[in-house]
Amino acid sequence: MTRGVLEPVIAIAASPRDWAPRLRRHVAGHGGARIRATVLHDDDAREESFEVLVVDDTTSFLTQRLVLELHDQGRRVLGVYEDLTGRRQLIALGVDHVVERTVSIQELLAAVSKLAAGARRHECPPPGTGGEGKP
Repeated sequence: MTRGVLEPVIAIAASPRDWAPRLRRHVAGHGGARIRATVLHDDDAREESFEVLVVDDTTSFLTQRLVLELHDQGRRVLGVYEDLTGRRQLIALGVDHVVERTVSIQELLAAVSKLAAGARRHECPPPGTGGEGKP
């Protein structure tokens, strides 16, 4: 990111999929975000300080209640999905935006940045839209 621009503060749910280590490596080498924590449990998500939680459709602790609690705290949730079923599941849980697992890290970080900007302004998309308006 450009100097002087706030990098989003993110937490990443532990995931067995390749997007998570790719994101970590990119951020460590090139910036674009600040990784605050790896989230293993819903309590971690409630207690850590971040703007965007990045999860995927295998995140066992992700519930609609947790998403609503994070929204109430002014935070956003980005879901990474493997297939159409995973995409639908994430949208049904109320995540703010979804991206496919195969997106480039630059696209993933662009989605994170957009959500973080909304978190700073405390704006939420309508529930259940997944940020794309297409459940």
